[in-house]
Amino acid sequence: MFKLRIREAPPGPREPPGAAGLESMNAHPVWAPLRPRLFFMHLPKTAGMALRLFLGNQYPLDRIMPASNWRELLFLELTDLKRYDLFQGHFSCGLLDLLPADVTPITFLREPVARTISHLKHLRRDPSFSPMAYEVAAGRGLDELVRDERIIKLCCDVQASLLCNYIPGETILAGLRADERAGHIPDPDAFAAPADLATQPLPRRNFDPEGSTDPNALSPETLAIIRERNAIDIALYEAVKQRVSMRPPVTQGDIGWNLLAYGIYQPISEPVEFAMDGPIPGSNWYAWEDSAGGGHRWTGPLTETTLELPLAPGLDFEISMQVRIEKLGDLTVRAGDAELGVRVDASDGHMHRIAFWVPAERVERDGLTTLRFETREVFQASATDLRPLSFLVRALSVSRVEPAGTAAPLPAVPVPAPTGDAPRRRAGRR
Repeated sequence: MFKLRIREAPPGPREPPGAAGLESMNAHPVWAPLRPRLFFMHLPKTAGMALRLFLGNQYPLDRIMPASNWRELLFLELTDLKRYDLFQGHFSCGLLDLLPADVTPITFLREPVARTISHLKHLRRDPSFSPMAYEVAAGRGLDELVRDERIIKLCCDVQASLLCNYIPGETILAGLRADERAGHIPDPDAFAAPADLATQPLPRRNFDPEGSTDPNALSPETLAIIRERNAIDIALYEAVKQRVSMRPPVTQGDIGWNLLAYGIYQPISEPVEFAMDGPIPGSNWYAWEDSAGGGHRWTGPLTETTLELPLAPGLDFEISMQVRIEKLGDLTVRAGDAELGVRVDASDGHMHRIAFWVPAERVERDGLTTLRFETREVFQASATDLRPLSFLVRALSVSRVEPAGTAAPLPAVPVPAPTGDAPRRRAGRR
């Protein structure tokens, strides 16, 4: 992976990882940015699903290993793993033994008290997460659960346990194969060491309908038990937090600059398509879903979805989309503080072909131009699909690129007079 630099030019000519033999992105009709090989080790209840969704949106579907846990890995040929660039899921460190040598491992830590509370709440509300634990935990309060050894031992020091749980990958797979040959399917929900959670099946959708719980709202005794039972995780988290705090701050603009400076992204200066089963440069996009219409992506779970595009300066860009939304008037598009006018080219029921222009004055120089799509609300599609959904996208492209001045001028946005000590803003545009 490239090393992030704070607006410092790369040391001489440098070809990004994996770039050998590839043409410039602009020579392709489909968006195809370079991507490093990653292994994201997903620790339970650390917001890992959100990060997995984000990472999955950055790689072509055929470059993502389809297995997300050890049992699913049994159905893959290990010799085929070299075909993939993204590996993620509930695995332990032993997976690294089976992966190509140039894979970079990453993980995500969560504040241990908040993680444990989230874990306890998930055990008591979701029978598919851990059926045996659910039978014990359902309907009980947090004060009771932390005092039940059968439950709390499943939830304490989980992050450190999994990171220290090194068993060779071949050993894990051999054990699973032996169990299946013997007709014995190990119960992942058995009350055992926290490291056993690595073999639990991943819930398809995972969010807390109760919302987050403030640890300070718990009784002092309950909070003290959670802290005591997570002493190792707390020490690990604080050590990592201290180390990260010593790094210089990195802004979103710095990230965009680095992506361009190292050639991971090439400035878009010609029309380009974004495959629905390929990388989508932005946030709040669900995974690609196959359908009779050729596949699509839902946006959500928030009412705001973004595209982060490396648009070349000095040009106007037309963005075309095919979207499904019940009320098209509820969808707005913004670049910075300016609302972009949406043109409707065709409609068929709730499906619409729309387009809008991004004028050169709204293009971020030496960075990523953020386009924000906003809807009034999200909805739930059915009783079995718990995802909060915003709108569906079936096609997306930069359909036209023209010299600056082609797009209609944007209306002026009134700026309110500052009152009191107004926050400082960056002067001008890069």
